[in-house]
Amino acid sequence: MPGAANALLIESFSTLSTLGSLFIAYALHRTRLHSSVTFSALFLLQCLKARFPAAWGSSGHRLFISAFMLASKVMCDDTYSNKSWSIVGQGMFALREIKRMEKDTCSYLERQLNIDPAHLKEFEQLIFTLLIFTLLSRLIEQIQYYNSGLMVDRHDKNILYSGPNSASD
Repeated sequence: MPGAANALLIESFSTLSTLGSLFIAYALHRTRLHSSVTFSALFLLQCLKARFPAAWGSSGHRLFISAFMLASKVMCDDTYSNKSWSIVGQGMFALREIKRMEKDTCSYLERQLNIDPAHLKEFEQLIFTLLIFTLLSRLIEQIQYYNSGLMVDRHDKNILYSGPNSASD
């Protein structure tokens, strides 16, 4: 993956992680496709983000299922029908929409759906690095809260837990 796109990936990583983890988990569980298909779908999403950085308004669910479906169709000899993808999408999209989403996504990507294996490997490593960084950051944050004697919710700053180092009444 070209180095210039790495910044876009880092910027959009948190957005992707909030678009519906249960939806994605269900799609991964239901299809049981190889992890390379998932990474290819994420790569295609990154390509969309790079091509249209200011675009907004489309559902993350719609974007993910479109990219996942296309990655599967490109990488797998025997893949799911569009009707099956409607089921994978938990009924959020009618068959007609699935067909339209596939066509539109192909068009937006200018039908450039094949991914160089070296770029995909680099992309996978970057995703793992970002994931590890995110997990370590959260762990360090929790340790700092614990060591300060107060466990504080990052969003509303309410005290959730008084640890062993906190002052007791």
